[in-house]
Order: sequence, then structure tokens, then C-alpha cells
Amino acid sequence: MLSKILNPSRVNLISKSLIYRHQICSISTISVAKLFERKSIRGLEVISCQNTDTIKSAAQLMEKEKIGAVMVTKDDNTVVGILTARDVQQAVAEYDDVRNIKSEDVMTPRDKLALAKKSDSLSDIATIMMQRNIRHMPVMKGQYCEGMLSIKDVVSEVLELERKENEDLEHIITDSYSVKYSQKK
Repeated sequence: MLSKILNPSRVNLISKSLIYRHQICSISTISVAKLFERKSIRGLEVISCQNTDTIKSAAQLMEKEKIGAVMVTKDDNTVVGILTARDVQQAVAEYDDVRNIKSEDVMTPRDKLALAKKSDSLSDIATIMMQRNIRHMPVMKGQYCEGMLSIKDVVSEVLELERKENEDLEHIITDSYSVKYSQKK
């Protein structure tokens, strides 16, 4: 019985399947659409402010919602840009009096936004975020925002994949997959 449990060919087969699973489950194969399906991003509920709102009211909204960016919309809810905590910080540093500064005055306009598509992989998103030094990327559908990806979403997914990989490696080392397999037969 012990020889069946510790059968090297069975362990080798299990090891190869776990390595294959790891290769399949890298962030380069996880799409934004998959995150939407699993509802594993916080930004499925898009928080926005009006382009005419002051940056103070936008900053209060971000603080209330515990987020670092809001989409900026016009009256018809079409997206005109994004306002981030960095934009607010920069405005405070640049202007003597920010009480009358509007969101549209300091936001990143839509034509300069880094936009995510549902077909993008998390690897694509992480690369763009790193290259452009940004923390948030809206997922757009036409003129409307379907969701907001944050660096936290990317890092959370990477950490979850790492946790699963470590768990798989622990099973290989302790040979617990072989034990489970032999008990089923």
C-alpha cells in the first residue's frame, strides 16, 4: 500500500499537472472580463462626480467611499475624465485657493485616459499601470464606464495566484495529492 501512495510516476504526473495549472493561471491569462464575471473587483460600482463639482466635494466623496479616484461625468452621465487623489493633491499644491476649483479643471480628460478593455489580461493592465505610473483604469463601453480597475485589484489577484501556487507546492512536497488519490481508489 505504501508503495502505491509514494509511487514516483504518480507523484511526477501530479507535479506536471500542477505546473501546467500554474502556467495556465498566470496573470497573463486572466482577463478583465473574468474578473467582472467573478465580481472580484471593487470597482464594479462606478463612483462618479459631475464635471462642475468642486474638487473639495469630489475629495469628500472619495474619502466617504474609501477610493482613490472618481469618474467625471457630464449631466448625461457620459464620461469626460477621471479625477484621482493625485490630481486633488496636485491642485492643492498648485493653487492658493482651491474652494472654487472644479473637477474638470484638474481631471485627466477622457482623450488622455489609459482605458482597459474586457479582453485585456491582467498582465496588460499591470504593464500599462507601471509604464504610465497610474493606479486606476476605467473599463469603458462606448461613452460609459462599466467598471474601474485599481492597482489593488491586480495585486490581489497576483497574491491569490501565489497563495494557490504555494499550496500546490506544499501538496507536492508533502505528497498529500498521492495520498488523496490513493484513498479515492
